[in-house]
Amino acid sequence: MMVKEALMIRIARIIRSDQGDLLVLPEDCHFESGEVLVRKEGLRLVLEPITPNQWPEGFWEIFTPDPDFDIPEPLPTETFDLDE
Repeated sequence: MMVKEALMIRIARIIRSDQGDLLVLPEDCHFESGEVLVRKEGLRLVLEPITPNQWPEGFWEIFTPDPDFDIPEPLPTETFDLDE
């Protein structure tokens, strides 16, 4: 059922102005929030809902470990009672 929904194509209208483009989405393609993540994939423009506490897909893949960075030793810890 999910595959059929993903393959349905809709047409959106673009309204151009001096401030930028306004994309008018079909009624059944609206997002819950007022903001979305936007990225270009070749000629495609991909819109994704912003989900709290979730990084965009592929976000962490752009970071690579620095081979020259030495991971420091953990600091010594001491337990204590807040009620004392």
